[in-house]
Amino acid sequence: MERRAKAFDIAGGMLSIFPWIRHFAPKTSGYELLVTLNNELKIFLMDTIEEHKKAYVKGSENDLIDMFLTEMYQENGPEEGFTEDQLLMILIDIFIAGVQTTTVTLDFLFLYMTVNQDVQSKLHNELDSAIGTNNLPQLSDRPILPFTEAVITESQRLRLVTPIIGPRRALNETYLNGYKIPKNACILMNVYSIHTDSTLFENPHLFNPERFIQDNVYTPSKKLILFGGGHRRCPGETVARSAIFLLFAGIMKNYKLLPVSSNDLPETDPQSGLTISPKPYEVLLVER
Repeated sequence: MERRAKAFDIAGGMLSIFPWIRHFAPKTSGYELLVTLNNELKIFLMDTIEEHKKAYVKGSENDLIDMFLTEMYQENGPEEGFTEDQLLMILIDIFIAGVQTTTVTLDFLFLYMTVNQDVQSKLHNELDSAIGTNNLPQLSDRPILPFTEAVITESQRLRLVTPIIGPRRALNETYLNGYKIPKNACILMNVYSIHTDSTLFENPHLFNPERFIQDNVYTPSKKLILFGGGHRRCPGETVARSAIFLLFAGIMKNYKLLPVSSNDLPETDPQSGLTISPKPYEVLLVER
């Protein structure tokens, strides 16, 4: 997934704009790499699907694959769309949308904790006082960890893994701030420009979780667009938020992140790709 993300830019790269170029320059355009990565992912997921087929028992479905197989195995035949190829594509979509984004979001969080030791200290104090010494954070603890929530939100504001949301298609010709948008135009939305707009956020390039704390309560801005919006809002938002909170808070509860050298802090500028990600950095992990 990491190789895939770095092989293309946010708009999909040359191959997305000129798909026919794959016939003339399969390697340069990234087509050859895409086919290789897709085949690797297909083999991995097909092994999982075959394992589910062997263990499948109707009425004892445990997950999405089992439930999909139930539809495939209907006595009167499956409804249209319930095929093995479609199951494979659904699983690939889940991997592309969920695995890389959550991983890199955590990567940026650990980077910001390494660079901002004062913020990390305040985070540790909150976790210790609210959770206790020997306990791990639970989802039910989120209301009593407002600063932890604010740190996660601030990191996503500055380094949202998908800073440009898209593509969308204009169903009708319309105008926006005097600009004409033709019908069927492909639209990419620059969320980063919103999240770093000085009219919306004071000192927008400063890492400051306190901007989301009011009277000791976590209060995110309505101007934030972390998971999209409307009918096409990210369907995995609840799972993603829960996973990021549990993994981040759990690790920070037990460890302190230090720069390898106080005179040489890691860079926070991202490297581009299909999604952005931190540049490689080293961190000293100390058990608390």
